[in-house]
Amino acid sequence: MTSSLIRRSLVSAALITLGGNVLGRAFGFGREAVLAKYFGTSAIMDTFILAFTVPELIAFILFTALPVALIPAVTGKSEDSANDGRLFWSGLVWFAVCFGLLSTLVYVGREYILAGLAPGLSPEHQELALRLLAVLSPYVWFRGMEAYFRSWCFAKKRFVAPALSGVIMNSVVIGSVLIWYDQLQIHTLAVGWIAGSVILFIYNGIHAFRVVRPGHPRNLDLLWARSLLIALGAVALLESLSGIYAVIDRYLASQWLAPGPISALRYASTLISIPGGILVAAFNIASFPWIAELVNRGNLDRLRQMYTESVRLLIFAMSLITVGILVFSEDIVRVAFARGAFDLKSLELTSQSFSFYAIGLVFQAVYAFQMRFYYARRAIYRLGIILGGMLTIKLVGSLVLIGPMGHNGLALATSLARVVGFLIMTFDLARTLDIRNRKLYMPWLPRVVVSLIVVFFCWVGIDWLWPSLPSLSLWNLFLKLGLLAGFGIAIYIGVGSLLKLSEPKRALDLLSAQFKRAR
Repeated sequence: MTSSLIRRSLVSAALITLGGNVLGRAFGFGREAVLAKYFGTSAIMDTFILAFTVPELIAFILFTALPVALIPAVTGKSEDSANDGRLFWSGLVWFAVCFGLLSTLVYVGREYILAGLAPGLSPEHQELALRLLAVLSPYVWFRGMEAYFRSWCFAKKRFVAPALSGVIMNSVVIGSVLIWYDQLQIHTLAVGWIAGSVILFIYNGIHAFRVVRPGHPRNLDLLWARSLLIALGAVALLESLSGIYAVIDRYLASQWLAPGPISALRYASTLISIPGGILVAAFNIASFPWIAELVNRGNLDRLRQMYTESVRLLIFAMSLITVGILVFSEDIVRVAFARGAFDLKSLELTSQSFSFYAIGLVFQAVYAFQMRFYYARRAIYRLGIILGGMLTIKLVGSLVLIGPMGHNGLALATSLARVVGFLIMTFDLARTLDIRNRKLYMPWLPRVVVSLIVVFFCWVGIDWLWPSLPSLSLWNLFLKLGLLAGFGIAIYIGVGSLLKLSEPKRALDLLSAQFKRAR
């Protein structure tokens, strides 16, 4: 495949995934807005989050790790459909058994899980958390199998069906709360998540069978499936080093802080994940099959070009979002959640941690993309050392900052760990890919900074002239934020073009090319 064809295919895949992620994140925001309205930052919501922590963490790790483990394993094999079917059935058998064991362990060990995660829960909330975790334990199996089916779709470069999964899941959870809240109260969340996981298991399973066409199960390659399971274990261990941040925050908050901050941190992390989930996750999912192919072929020139263009584009896009969050954090949280049980205290708790999470947004976007190069090169041990160092920074920072800053210290410690990860991976990959960081960032980065400064002062000036008074309705506040976002994007792109940044033109050219191609 030629370089230009790779670029067009990658952009097409990224746009498909991006579109699905936009819808999924929009519905995810709607889900959190509904939860904020009904439960706010209450002790009972904290209890559900604690009960959901382990099933949610396992699902997050599987969704991230399975494509990374499976795609290179499938890419290195023959494109013969019979061989694909043999591999498909082999992995299906192994993972069905393994995920079943995981779900069983969660159910059987739920008392020990909650005792370790939140030993300070009151007896009433402890009993509630045990009931919720018992209901949620099958979630691990259904989501794990869904992740397996989605990984095969990604390996075959089919992105449409998986991209819509977030819309389906969030719609089911929202519908469950709206329909059954009066009868089930907090239990309606557990029912909604389980129902959504069952539906997505069936939905993605049907699409995976259509894509792979595995035929009847025969001549299973159990050795290949076992090696895939080992690779998954290694990648899952690495992903747990970053996914465990939320577990650390919830444990420390349950021990050190009054009820409320756990919910506030979840609402803030959900908001901060929207731009990352829309832009970064979409690009990472779409780009990894091509990165794996280029690594297997040893095409270092194309890898360097993809790395340089992608890092610059991520920094250019995410920097503007970071500045916008820092300027309008309280307004954004107010528009998102300020209704029902989400009172002024909830608004203050959430908007503060939202700002501290935003500090690490750009760095997280870049290092999440950089991790794909380590996975493609199977540099698992090296990546593990880097992520372990980041986790150490997170732990030490959280313990030091939670005293003077409360839950905001936990959010700041997360951002500091992401800064460290970005710096280490940037210098390490520069050596591996033979890239000069000075050439990569200079004089490009100062021009981006100048563009950001111009937008920052424009936003601050307009906000001073048009203040967000408490009497301003949510609709008018939403309209204000929308207008300022559009104005800021136009200024940012205009100043960047004047400073001869290539990212605005490249983004517009790619979108235009895809539009013409679609027509």
